[in-house]
Amino acid sequence: MIKKSDGMTDTDIELYEHMCKAAIDNLRDHGNLLPVTIFVDPNGKWHLVPHKYDSPALKDAVAMALRAIANATRAVTAVSVREAWVVTTTPDKNGKVPHITPSEHPDRQEMIMISVEKRGRTWMASIPITCINGVPDVSSDVPELVEWPEVKGRFTHLLDGVMAGSQGASLN
Repeated sequence: MIKKSDGMTDTDIELYEHMCKAAIDNLRDHGNLLPVTIFVDPNGKWHLVPHKYDSPALKDAVAMALRAIANATRAVTAVSVREAWVVTTTPDKNGKVPHITPSEHPDRQEMIMISVEKRGRTWMASIPITCINGVPDVSSDVPELVEWPEVKGRFTHLLDGVMAGSQGASLN
């Protein structure tokens, strides 16, 4: 059970735990993970948005579409799950961190990344993916969420353009 963090509702925690368990089961059953974002509107209704991308241009287009859906639903919460490469780097002797694309780094670690976003706040968690005889596997434990005050990336800040109390656009 995840501890309730300041700013998170019981529904946020329930959705986070559900997404973690579904991602773990999906990776074990199918060997990969379809990226998904669930937006929660002001009435508590969930809007499931699966998405797939295979190029930087398509990633940009999907990120833009997710922001439009957040606005259309007047989302108050966004929970996303996707696979990602993570690299831990250390600064060189001059204090600079070398920039290497994670997918090209020899010491990269594949992870399931889960984020919970509320207006102005983001929490993240990761689950390392290991490969045993070419078969991906993950821990069954639901990891603790950690607030990230300065998170950056293409799929972050999805709620920044959502105006509190806006009518949004119809999705019907």
